[in-house]
Amino acid sequence: MITEKPYDVIYWYVRPPGDTSAYGIEKDMVYGDGTERNSVFTHPFPLADGDTDTTGAYYEITAYVYSSDGSVYWKSYSVWVNDAPGHD
Repeated sequence: MITEKPYDVIYWYVRPPGDTSAYGIEKDMVYGDGTERNSVFTHPFPLADGDTDTTGAYYEITAYVYSSDGSVYWKSYSVWVNDAPGHD
């Protein structure tokens, strides 16, 4: 993600299917140096239902950005997760 402004810290959250909380689960916190605008978040998604084929599930990834100028904003992304190809 490339932020709108340089950031001091970004909190990354993942909300799995069925999670009704406001944010999901905090997975990472990334500190910037006050000039940084790029942040990369990776997350190992499980198979959609663990052991059997399924049509998949949506996860929501949210980045809460605390900018160097004191402003706060967030960006959310929906990710469709399918079973791995060839999974039996």
